[in-house]
Amino acid sequence: MLFSSLTDSDHLARAQAAFETAWVEIAPSIPVALEEPERSKLANIIVSLVAVAADEAELARLAVERYQSIIEEA
Repeated sequence: MLFSSLTDSDHLARAQAAFETAWVEIAPSIPVALEEPERSKLANIIVSLVAVAADEAELARLAVERYQSIIEEA
């Protein structure tokens, strides 16, 4: 499970909603063969940001920004 490290039900719900929103934005640029590792990368980013984001929309936006900055650095 992508968010097994989250124990707070509110954080879990926000993380799942933000993941779906962020993945819709990111997925078109991901080759099918790399989907699973990139989904895990995005999930880890979301877990690291869930406590600082005000809501699902902000969490998704921050996660996409962080994901894109990591990709650009590689």
